[in-house]
Amino acid sequence: MGNSTKEGELARRSRPVDASAFARRCGDLFDIDRVGKFLQDLDIYRAMYEELEAPPELPLTCHLLKIGREVRHGIRSWTKSDLEDVVRWKRLHRLMPRIQKTPDIENRLESAFRIQDEEERIDALRKIPGVGPVLASAILMFTSPETYGVLDCHAWNALSFLGFDLPTKRPDDGDSFTTSEILGYFRIIRELASEKITTPGEVYKALYALDKAMTNGMWKQLKWRLESDVVTSLLRLP
Repeated sequence: MGNSTKEGELARRSRPVDASAFARRCGDLFDIDRVGKFLQDLDIYRAMYEELEAPPELPLTCHLLKIGREVRHGIRSWTKSDLEDVVRWKRLHRLMPRIQKTPDIENRLESAFRIQDEEERIDALRKIPGVGPVLASAILMFTSPETYGVLDCHAWNALSFLGFDLPTKRPDDGDSFTTSEILGYFRIIRELASEKITTPGEVYKALYALDKAMTNGMWKQLKWRLESDVVTSLLRLP
């Protein structure tokens, strides 16, 4: 990437966000003020996530991204051992026994990734015993980080707070996402990512941190104390 391209990208990332233009492009109903503020401060929320979640998981994250890249380029397929690593990365330990007991899981994963239609591929992944929507989204993210981000109740509820017409989910509702909801979530985070020249996976990190900030006030414990007004100002919007 040349210097002029980098400068242009940085300029776009740092420019004020036009939430009205985003609304026209996205076509969803949401709170324009809240979404605009979130997009403006997305990098701060993403950094909060990195401090909250990333350090212990960094080696595993890099390992899984390498596997996903190899799968994407047809060098290899996802294995049961890889899937167990994704379970550990997402801390879905309750799923481990089902994953370990599921027969022929590697062939099922390979079959799912041979499917070109996105909806059908998601359905195929969800039907693998023990996988479900959250784990399926994580597998997709590691395989295609430019296209997918993780779906969990934290990110979903953050979008609900931002005014998107999504019903709030409880922490144990991760298995309740329908394929339609999954596709709708992917579409929204892709639009948000496009607005900020980033990836859906990075948008997920920011949404996750926003939900943690709202529910636990965790930003107060971080090095971002000086930025706590960022969160507070967003929470005070009507």
